[in-house]
Amino acid sequence: MPQPLQLPEYISIFVRRLAAMGYETWLLGSRANNCAREDSDWDLLVFGDADLLESLSKEPLMENADVLVVHDGNEFCSPWTDNKGRIKSGSLTQWKWERRFPTSAVYSGTKLPDDWGSPKNAVLLT
Repeated sequence: MPQPLQLPEYISIFVRRLAAMGYETWLLGSRANNCAREDSDWDLLVFGDADLLESLSKEPLMENADVLVVHDGNEFCSPWTDNKGRIKSGSLTQWKWERRFPTSAVYSGTKLPDDWGSPKNAVLLT
């Protein structure tokens, strides 16, 4: 039986704060797909809006977390630039995002096109 997910305190605080504002936060990537290493970051997808995206962009970068905000129902982007000065962005349509159950979803798109074919899991944190 898998171990219950143990979020670091700063992630828990972030998720609770967003939930209090009515936003859903989903865990993606290696931590949601049981293939994380000890040094893996926390990939979060937040169903928010343009106001949330702007508000988060004024906050300090969250260490060891990759946050993407869905700001218009389909398009998403990071509120912060990466270490190369780029802002990650994409669309749920491109990712083939599909909510299957109230607390779980699958998606196909990630970083590289050759990785898009294999479905990944996402877990609702809020």
